[in-house]
Amino acid sequence: LRDKTLLVVDDVEINRRLLSAVGFQWGMHVIESPGADETLRLLSKGIPVDAFVLDYQMPSVDGASLAHKICELPDYATTPKILLTSHHDPHHTPTGEVFCHVLQKPLRTNRLKEIL
Repeated sequence: LRDKTLLVVDDVEINRRLLSAVGFQWGMHVIESPGADETLRLLSKGIPVDAFVLDYQMPSVDGASLAHKICELPDYATTPKILLTSHHDPHHTPTGEVFCHVLQKPLRTNRLKEIL
């Protein structure tokens, strides 16, 4: 994972900070974003991203909708996207071709590392 870039999108700052700290421990470059607008602004600049971690529940645009918007961007369409959710009911958690994995909160960082 060393020198790979992870983009973490979560509206809760402490969640972003915790994921950043873990990513840094693994030798990753971590970019934090509080939501869809900032994420799309960053991506419009063509920043390199090796994987996305997206929170499902965010105020204006949820993680699933954001993932679909990211997939419309040619440079990021095939970049792995991981969804974090606190929903424990699979009927309320989006799945499908957009996400390579859906992880439940609280997050087990060793599981995230295995996936990355």
